[in-house]
This record gives sequence, structure tokens and C-alpha cells, in this order.
Amino acid sequence: MATSPEYRTPYGTYRLTSPANGSVPRSTAHFQLATFETDGGRSWCLAVVPGAPHASQFRSLVHSHANAARSRAALALCDRFVGEALAYVRSRPEGYRSDYLDDATPGMEEYAADAVEDVRGALARALMEFDPFRAAVVFESSTPYLRADIGLVRLMERILPSFEAALSGGDFHAAAAGDMEAEVRGRSQFASRQVDLWRGAASQPKA
Repeated sequence: MATSPEYRTPYGTYRLTSPANGSVPRSTAHFQLATFETDGGRSWCLAVVPGAPHASQFRSLVHSHANAARSRAALALCDRFVGEALAYVRSRPEGYRSDYLDDATPGMEEYAADAVEDVRGALARALMEFDPFRAAVVFESSTPYLRADIGLVRLMERILPSFEAALSGGDFHAAAAGDMEAEVRGRSQFASRQVDLWRGAASQPKA
């Protein structure tokens, strides 16, 4: 199989790969396989791409995979940081945050739990941003009743590097790639067959 120039990232390498030799008739061989390989050598097919994709189309697929991995990580890891986020929200004066957050009135437990979950959900959305200021804007707009100050930007400046370090390990990119390959296989027997052929060719020793 012939491959195009690679797109390398800190967490793995993307490639556009031509179909396995003899796998499809010449008249239908107008597609390529977009693949992702971790530095550890694990690989997945992310998509069967029609025609000869432009560089911008390939980059769009790379970004889709990276965003899927980041979304997985945000949901999985936000509990590591939600305590800090709650502490910040609780530090805001009355009228600048939800009154339900620390409401200990009997019968209000569900409202208080919902307020905590609102903060957790807002943090997960904020972790999708790369810039602390943008993350702070998303967090504020996603947290009911919150009126933030510069302290929220400072909080994101502390949280984002730790989140990025955990994300860079590659596990979430591998999981997202596995999901994308499963979607490819589920679309048609033809696509699933191409993935099998690519895996078989990729496993052969290189001359």
C-alpha cells in the first residue's frame, strides 16, 4: 500500500493510505483510508475517504479525532478539578452565584446537587478550550447565575496545563480512534473489509 506524507502530532501520526493492492476493482478504487497510529505502534482506521482529499479535508479529519479525544478526556478528568472549580464559585459573593449551591434547607438537597452538577458540566465544557481566557468565558456562561472575575482566568491557568498533561498520554486518542474505526466498520461490509485488508497489509514485515 502506498501512503501520503504523514501528519505528525505529539500524540501520534495520521496518514492517508491507498487501498490494499487488488482489494477493489480499478473502477471503484477512488478512495483512501485515513489512519492514526500512536507512538507505541497501535493503529486504527478513522475513515474511508472518497477521492483524493485536499489537505484541508485531511486536517479537518485530524481535528475531528483530536476533538473527540479531548471531549472524552474532559468528561473523564473533570472530577480531578471540580473541587477547585466549586471552591471558586463558592468564593463569589451572594448574588454572583447560585443560591442553591450550599443550601442546606431540608427538601432542597436535589437543588443543591443540581447546582454542583451544573458546575461540573460547565467545567467539562471549559476543558474543551485551549486558552485560559476562553475556558473562563465558557465556564462562566455555562454556570447558572455565575458572575466571574479575573480569579476564574487564574483558575483556568492552573487547571488547563494539568489537563493537557493527562490528555497527552494518548489513551483518550486511542479510545476515540477505536470508536471511529467501529463507526467505519458499521457503515458497510465493504468498508469493514477494507479495514481488514489494511490491517493485514500493515502487519506484514516491511522489505
